[in-house]
Amino acid sequence: AQIGMECKAYVLESIEKGERTAPKGPTAVTKDDGSMTIPEEMKFKERYSRYLTQMEKIDSQPKQCYYKYYGQCDSNMKALLEEDPGFKEAHRSKDVIKLRSILQTVTFHFRKSEEPIKLCGR
Repeated sequence: AQIGMECKAYVLESIEKGERTAPKGPTAVTKDDGSMTIPEEMKFKERYSRYLTQMEKIDSQPKQCYYKYYGQCDSNMKALLEEDPGFKEAHRSKDVIKLRSILQTVTFHFRKSEEPIKLCGR
């Protein structure tokens, strides 16, 4: 199974884009003088409550994804991650977006100080 498939769409989008995305909060329907009718106020409170619940999930699910990404790393990969200057902060804050970025860097780029591995025997 892919990491994050059980997460909210905004969490997956954040991980894919490499930056946090979130829904816009509800807007209140007001009269010209800025006041709300009682029914509109009740509707707004309900929409705002649902929005806050959604935001709590969007804030907690990336940390769950962090543990899944990091948990799949073997000891060699964890050692490579620890060499990256941004890893310590990413690990402290459980920032899955930063972790994914570091993983991409260490996975798809060899270090300039080392020779790339020869794949052919000649």
